[in-house]
Amino acid sequence: MGNVFYFQIDFVSLLALLILLVHSAKNLRKSQSNTMFQVLVCVTLMIHILDYAAWHLDGMQNSFAGVLLNVSNILYLGSVAALGCFWFLLVLMMLNPKLFKALPKWSFVLLSLPFFLFFVILASSPWTHIIFSVDAQNVYHRESGFWIYSAVSYLYILVATVYALHEARRTLFRLRRRECLSLASFVVFPFLGSFVQLFFYGLNLFPPSLAISIILIYINLQYTQISVDTLTGLTNRTQFELYFAKRLKQKKYGPPWFLVVIDVDDFKTINDAYGHYAGDQVLRNIADKMNETFKNTDALLSRYGGDEFTILVSCRTAADLENLLEKLRAALKEELMVEFHAISTSISVGYVRYDIRIHTSPHIMQEQADRLMYKEKDAKKGV
Repeated sequence: MGNVFYFQIDFVSLLALLILLVHSAKNLRKSQSNTMFQVLVCVTLMIHILDYAAWHLDGMQNSFAGVLLNVSNILYLGSVAALGCFWFLLVLMMLNPKLFKALPKWSFVLLSLPFFLFFVILASSPWTHIIFSVDAQNVYHRESGFWIYSAVSYLYILVATVYALHEARRTLFRLRRRECLSLASFVVFPFLGSFVQLFFYGLNLFPPSLAISIILIYINLQYTQISVDTLTGLTNRTQFELYFAKRLKQKKYGPPWFLVVIDVDDFKTINDAYGHYAGDQVLRNIADKMNETFKNTDALLSRYGGDEFTILVSCRTAADLENLLEKLRAALKEELMVEFHAISTSISVGYVRYDIRIHTSPHIMQEQADRLMYKEKDAKKGV
């Protein structure tokens, strides 16, 4: 493969990644996981540059070419392995942020140990020839220990993939399942590219295939960003309304499902007494309890706006749904500590079972659920 063609392949995907990096810096919300994604993009850019440098230097005859070829291959192979480690951390951040934040510092050292051990072996390869070697003609060769590079590089990615698939299988929430499957699919294109490249040295497929996966993940991040309420992490109103309308249009006699409308009692009083920060913590707590209560159901949980939440959930009977709602009410009665203030929360709920003969539009069904929710709220006030 000629240098010009090799450069063209790398340059196209390099340019796409540069555009993505600039776009993501402007459009992704500031968060730990989004910052890690941008680190991944930067590492992928480095992989492209080092890949072309190593290819260009291979076989070049001058006094410094051998040193530069060794250095570029160490940095290239090390960057690919580091990418796998960063990817594992990103998946953990996105799918289980609470666990990630709770991990002690020593656990990160343990997690990165395979990478550091590999890098020591890799950095010694110009003398030991374990991973690769450069001969007297300044030509690069893979050596018998090259499998260590592949094993370490894909160890992190495969563990992250298995974890994402496990989460996708475990969850019944559609948006989270989509996110999990998107993260699990990251491995597909790099694996295919590196597998082919493993048997056909000189065929430049791994960096471009890696760029494709990065771009697809970015598309999913964008989709998630426009679909999720930033405060609670639940589906936002726009996505709820789209899914609600779509479900009504199906007009199928399937498993029974309900629309649930939830409103926080005396939320304004909480804001006035403890401040808006406390109010935000209350809303986050309600979202967490909703996720915990409905985690084993086929449900779409949404923050509709302000202190109002909605749920579209499949249940066999109204009694089954009432049991879930009682669990939610009981969980919210537990006091939430916010800046030394103990806050307990109560909610008013209205729900309606879908009837194909009556509920011809979202407005009809939602109006009925709202009416029942306000009826319960008025009863608490003695109206």
